[in-house]
Amino acid sequence: MSNSKLIHWNCCRQTFEVLIWHSINRQLSPGKTEEFALGRVNQIVCPKCGRSLQSPWPVLFNDMDKGIMVQAGDDPFSDEPDLEVGGAMLKVEDPIVAARVLVALDTSELPQQLMARDPALKERDANAEAFRILYRELAGHPK
Repeated sequence: MSNSKLIHWNCCRQTFEVLIWHSINRQLSPGKTEEFALGRVNQIVCPKCGRSLQSPWPVLFNDMDKGIMVQAGDDPFSDEPDLEVGGAMLKVEDPIVAARVLVALDTSELPQQLMARDPALKERDANAEAFRILYRELAGHPK
């Protein structure tokens, strides 16, 4: 299920409404992850001064076809490390990079290459490992 909420934000001594996505299901909201990857989703822009910032709330991306879920962004109530894999639930820092990786996985052969190297590897686990590899490359994290 995809989930969004209209919030009130203050800047320049005025209040305005912003639509914030908390979760995006890639199959139920096609194209939303791609918009996120381009920085068009969860951007807060002041209508008066034009100041722009990314939403401070985490976003959950769910890709049912690939069998992975990615929580992107800082969760103030969690002390778990980034790129933690519990089953196929990954936690990462940057929501825009996470969206870009999910879009890249649509055409990447990396999961198939990982399964070819390790025949015991399940598709879901190969997708999760491919996500981790691509995220580290795009985010500039060391291996």
